Amino acid sequence: MQSLLEQWGMYHIERYLSQQTFWLYQYSAKKITNMAIFFSFFTGFFVTVVTVSAEVFVLTEQPLQNIDLSLIVLVIAANIGMISIEFWVLFHIGFQATARYIYDAEKHYPMTIELKKSLVRAIFEFSEPEKETFGLNPYKKRSKHYWIILVLYKIKIMGSNILAKFLLRKVISRGGTRVYIPFIATLITGFWDAWVQASALKEVRLRIANRLYVIDLLNQLKQNRYPSDYIEALIRLIAVRLELFGVYNINLAYLLHEINSVYPQSVNHHDNLYDFDKMTQSYLHLSSKERYRLARTAASLITFKHRFLSQEEKQLLQFFRGY
Repeated sequence: MQSLLEQWGMYHIERYLSQQTFWLYQYSAKKITNMAIFFSFFTGFFVTVVTVSAEVFVLTEQPLQNIDLSLIVLVIAANIGMISIEFWVLFHIGFQATARYIYDAEKHYPMTIELKKSLVRAIFEFSEPEKETFGLNPYKKRSKHYWIILVLYKIKIMGSNILAKFLLRKVISRGGTRVYIPFIATLITGFWDAWVQASALKEVRLRIANRLYVIDLLNQLKQNRYPSDYIEALIRLIAVRLELFGVYNINLAYLLHEINSVYPQSVNHHDNLYDFDKMTQSYLHLSSKERYRLARTAASLITFKHRFLSQEEKQLLQFFRGY
C-alpha cells in the first residue's frame, strides 16, 4: 500500500513539475508555504461543515426511534466520501507545494529520483526505509520510546475531534446550544489539517535544504582536494552523525556515497566507522584551521534533524563546540 501511494505521489509531483501551471504555482516562493497552510485549513473546515451538517440536521433533529436506517447509512457514506475528498485535496496541496520547492531548488542543482521519493514520504508522513550504509545502522540509536510516541501521535490524529466535541459538550450545558457544538469541530479540524500540512512541508523543505548543503560541501571537496587526514575525520564525523540520527537519512547516506566516489574507496578504507573515540582522535590530529572547518560542518549536520535531539547528539554538538 505504501509503495502504491509513493508512486501516486511521484506521478503527481512530476506532473506538476512538467506543467508548471498548477494553481499554487502563481504564488511567490515566499508565499507558497503560507498559501498551502491556508488552503489546508479551508479544506478541513469545509469538509467538516458538510459532515457536521449531516450529523446535526439529519440525525440530531429527529427522535432516535424515528431515524430510518437508510439515513444512518447515508450519513456514514457521506462522512467516508467527504473525508476521502479531504485527504485527496490535502495531499495534492502538499504535492503542489513540494513541486514548487523542487522547481526552485533545481535552478541550482538537480534533485535525484531517490530524494523526490523521500519528499513524497514526508508528505504522507511515512517512515524512511530501513537501510544500512557502509555497514552503518541508523536505527541502532533510535529512542526506546519511538514506537510509543508514534502510536500516541496516530491516536492523537484520529481522536482529536472526538475528544474536543466531548469536552465542549461537558462544558456547555444548555440543551439548545449543545446541538450545535459539533460545528466547533470545523475550526478544530481546519487548524489540525493546517498544522499537519505545515509540519510535513517543513520536513520537505529541510530535506531539500540539506541536499543543497550536501552538494555544496561535495563541490568544495572536489575543488580543494583536502588531505587524507581531513577526509578521514570528515568521514568518521558523518558516520557518527548517521548512526546517531535514529532513522535513515537519505542526505547523509548520499554524502558518504559521493565522498567515496570523489575520493575513491576512502570510506571503505576505514574500519569501525562508527567509533566516537576514533572520530575525536582523527579530529584532534588536524590543524586548527581544519578543526574549525570540520566543527562548522558538524554543526550543519546536526541541523539535518528538526525534531528534538537525543542526548548523544547533544554530546556530539557539545564536543565540537568545545574546540
